[in-house]
Amino acid sequence: MLLSDLEWNEKDDVLELAKKVSGMSVSPRIYVAWGDQDFMREPNSRYADEMKKLNLDFIWEEWPGSHSFYFFDEALRKALARF
Repeated sequence: MLLSDLEWNEKDDVLELAKKVSGMSVSPRIYVAWGDQDFMREPNSRYADEMKKLNLDFIWEEWPGSHSFYFFDEALRKALARF
């Protein structure tokens, strides 16, 4: 399957799912991180802006790095320490 073959589906969209649980007594804790050189930086920033509007335990961090295993490894360590 190619990335271009993917179709958007509301039931799989994290932001749409977050909107459904916003304000509920039990909701997910969400941690997101990206590097300042990540090719997904701009859409991730827009995603974080939307998530911050919801009443959720949402944490995002950005630090020097790119879309790489090395960055993911550090982000995973931080996420595991948080949860």
